[in-house]
Amino acid sequence: MHTLDMTHADEVSSSNQEYRLVARAINQIVASNLEALSPSVLAQQLGVSGLKLRRLFNSWAGISPSRFIQFVSYLQAADGLRVGKKVFAAAMDGGVSSASRLNDCTGNIVAMTPGELAEYVHYVSIWWGLSETPFGQAVVAWTQRGICSLQFVDDDYSVTQALQRIQREWTLAALSEDQSEAKQILSKVFSTKSTNRVALDVRGTNFQVQVWKALLEIPFGDTAAYQQLAENVGRPKAQRAVGTAVGANPVSILIPCHRVIRSTGVIGKYRWGATRKRALLVREALTA
Repeated sequence: MHTLDMTHADEVSSSNQEYRLVARAINQIVASNLEALSPSVLAQQLGVSGLKLRRLFNSWAGISPSRFIQFVSYLQAADGLRVGKKVFAAAMDGGVSSASRLNDCTGNIVAMTPGELAEYVHYVSIWWGLSETPFGQAVVAWTQRGICSLQFVDDDYSVTQALQRIQREWTLAALSEDQSEAKQILSKVFSTKSTNRVALDVRGTNFQVQVWKALLEIPFGDTAAYQQLAENVGRPKAQRAVGTAVGANPVSILIPCHRVIRSTGVIGKYRWGATRKRALLVREALTA
């Protein structure tokens, strides 16, 4: 169904090692149950030198290992999530350098009836590719109008599965592979320098689009509860339906479903894993 030349695959695999180490670090910090965890102990648990650990977090988040441990610890605490970035700001006391921020989105988020959706997706050309991001490998797909799918892939969710989802959502669309363009698109999405807005081409039911637009209103570096989201779309008693619409989001990150948490402050489920959700929230809090 798809092919990747070995040079590109090796490049992606190499660059993906950094995020894998970050993810392991997050899991170790969470497993400590907020007990004191020094950078030296964390480095030992990860099987790396203290120097490599410092370089990793300076590169990935622009902070020291001790600051990173502090951030993840606050993220793990329910009270920290209830008030979002304010707690992070109070905890950090400065000393944070800027890392990658995501570009704003623009363009086509169009509401359609189920019948209109079925008719529309028959006649679209879609290009796709795989590349690295600060949060692991991702498959991105796009039409002439903009990005229509962005999915993380790993040991639990393959490239083939990502392509199958695109094909289900865009029935009978013609898919073509373009690894070079995909790399440029994802580089732009996560660029620290580009000021261009990212175009989307996303279709959903009226209710889904309402929820997705509400997600775009959650400030960068902040969080919102499902209850708050339901109220924002005028359906305060429809938290379950809102959760389903959040889960149907086809463009992870760009429509920020990772910013939705439970009212108790618990992170909750995420299609791409709780560890990646923590990584996203920590990175955004650092650069907000």
